[in-house]
Amino acid sequence: MIYLFDLYDTVLKDVSFDFQRGMRYLYDNYFSHHCTWEEFQEYENTFYPLYEQRKLDHREVMLIRDEVLPIFTHFGVAAPPALDELEFQIMDHMQENELLPAVEETLARLHASGCPLYILSNAVFSAGAAGRYLERFGIKKYFKRIYSSADHGTRKPGRNFFDLAVGEILAENPGVCREDILFMGNDYAMDAVGGVMAGLNTVWYNVNHLTNTDGLPVREIDDFRKLLEEKNA
Repeated sequence: MIYLFDLYDTVLKDVSFDFQRGMRYLYDNYFSHHCTWEEFQEYENTFYPLYEQRKLDHREVMLIRDEVLPIFTHFGVAAPPALDELEFQIMDHMQENELLPAVEETLARLHASGCPLYILSNAVFSAGAAGRYLERFGIKKYFKRIYSSADHGTRKPGRNFFDLAVGEILAENPGVCREDILFMGNDYAMDAVGGVMAGLNTVWYNVNHLTNTDGLPVREIDDFRKLLEEKNA
């Protein structure tokens, strides 16, 4: 069995997310001597439609390319050469997450049993930034590859993003087929619906015991450790 996981509120539990915390870090470190916070915000707000449009057409924004670099250009400020570091710092200020013991235990056992593990995440940050973030929790070592929508310009629940990942996963694991991939995520619309529409064996990580309103053919678990039961099913 091959496991493909959503990241946020699945592998990592969301504690808080505040886009403006990241923008404030960017302003304080690069723009405070060039414009006021109000001027910065006024221009930054012009990017809002980008984030709304992606909900409709399943295209993705890459924050560092599509918003941050244009802000540097707009205010005539030289962008730092280490864009990877800048991206990570912005991400790190925006989000706060925690790793639950059950998740770490389960990932370790799946990995030890020889099951290839992957991540498929909707995010405006690159897979490189996500991988660095996972290193903080000591679990990046369990995953063969991280797929971030920001790197590919397409996002869940659109099938293109699933097919891109599945195609590469099958190529990396000769002898397996699509039916051997189990996808698990917490979000009903993005993960449960998306996984089913992509033709994947889908588990809905339904910790809040929401209703399967569309009667999707998914299995539901509310404890990450129950994934081990799915492995033996």
